[in-house]
Amino acid sequence: MSLFDKKLSEVTEGDLIALIESRIAESRIIDYKLETAGKSDSQRQEFLADVTSFANAIGGHLVLGVKEEAGLPI
Repeated sequence: MSLFDKKLSEVTEGDLIALIESRIAESRIIDYKLETAGKSDSQRQEFLADVTSFANAIGGHLVLGVKEEAGLPI
């Protein structure tokens, strides 16, 4: 399952559920975040580091609102 073949406006809840059901792990091109920047300075720094790494590489998907454990969406 890849989100790269869709425009953001075309991504549905079903696509996100498919990521979870297919157990698509975090990688260089996908990262799951339950919240955006977080509340603490360290959480904000981690969020900004993730965004920056995508911007400085080939890009990727930062999937917000999805909890992960050991790199897998749950």
